[in-house]
Amino acid sequence: MTAFRSLPGPVEQGAGPQGHVPANGSELAARVDSALQSKGYSPLRLLHVVAHEGHVTLRGRVPSYYMKLVAQETAMTIPGVCGLANELDVVSPLS
Repeated sequence: MTAFRSLPGPVEQGAGPQGHVPANGSELAARVDSALQSKGYSPLRLLHVVAHEGHVTLRGRVPSYYMKLVAQETAMTIPGVCGLANELDVVSPLS
């Protein structure tokens, strides 16, 4: 079972319009994916994002713990995200 991390503060904090909460999981997942794409780090472009009722799960592989944290912090800034499961694997680029 995956544990979700609850976020402090109101849900409307984030980069988008204040108070806007995406209507469904696919819209929220698309917003998170778009934010990850815009970071400019190629490993973040290959991640799989799933959202359900405000809870987001990140899956995939990243080359460093720093990239894992960047993905997590990026997802948590999106309005409507109320929990996050970071299931990203840190794998050396040489593996």
